[in-house]
Amino acid sequence: MSQLEGQPLRSPSPLVDPVQGFALFTNAKCGGTTLKHWFFKSPRLRRALWSPLAAPRYFGTQVASRKYAKILLMSHLYAKGGSNRDVREMQFHYRRLLSTTTARPMRAGTKKFLMIRDPISRAVSGYVDKLCGEDRDTHWVRHVIDSCPSDSPSFAEFVDYLHRNRTNDAEFDAHWRRQTYVIDGLEDITFLRLEKMTEDMAKYENVWGDRDALLLASKRQSNSYNAAVSEGDMTHTSAAEVIAFKEAHGSFPKKEAFLNDEIRGLLREVYEKDFERFGIYD
Repeated sequence: MSQLEGQPLRSPSPLVDPVQGFALFTNAKCGGTTLKHWFFKSPRLRRALWSPLAAPRYFGTQVASRKYAKILLMSHLYAKGGSNRDVREMQFHYRRLLSTTTARPMRAGTKKFLMIRDPISRAVSGYVDKLCGEDRDTHWVRHVIDSCPSDSPSFAEFVDYLHRNRTNDAEFDAHWRRQTYVIDGLEDITFLRLEKMTEDMAKYENVWGDRDALLLASKRQSNSYNAAVSEGDMTHTSAAEVIAFKEAHGSFPKKEAFLNDEIRGLLREVYEKDFERFGIYD
């Protein structure tokens, strides 16, 4: 029995291709939207989903369920539309299907991969994207804001929140939870770097089957940072001022403007387990 088979998985569960025999773990702010499009645009996976002969082999008795019918509907809608919203709906129902006990995708020999990102860069991205973006008033972002001294937290205040709560992973939203949380208890994981996604994934093109590598070069969601225009140290700049900067310049300040030695040190403590297990972001 493989490490995945029969074992409950941390949320979120991986994208599992039972046809090709691999499981791809992803985290928020780690290229997830791009990877979802790349994953579900596999013609071979789509044929397996729709085949009355192949589907029971890969997805078990669930193929006769309403849950599976939902997957087929979402597969049709995604093929027709192909938007970011479509692919999120598709992956949500697909992951729910594969988390059931009757589906049999995670058999022995499943190859396991995790897309990783420099934890410090990811923390800045999570801050500007969520505390300074359209999701600012969602309940999960408000939870962070309400835990900070001001209603417009600076990056330093956000990092302080992370540092104060670092021993309780369950408290963190997926956008700033440590990346290794989803693979706790699992070994034999191959790490793929977001910073070199195309290069790293090309090493395993024989694993991915008929998926189009060109899709990896298209960033579906990303923040824009202005390296040419900056106002110096933005560590203690309020979220409102960061938002104003973006409105004035069309992009956020460069990431380095949010970082100093103290902040970097705190983030290394917050994401200590990531740094230790990855071993490549020193």
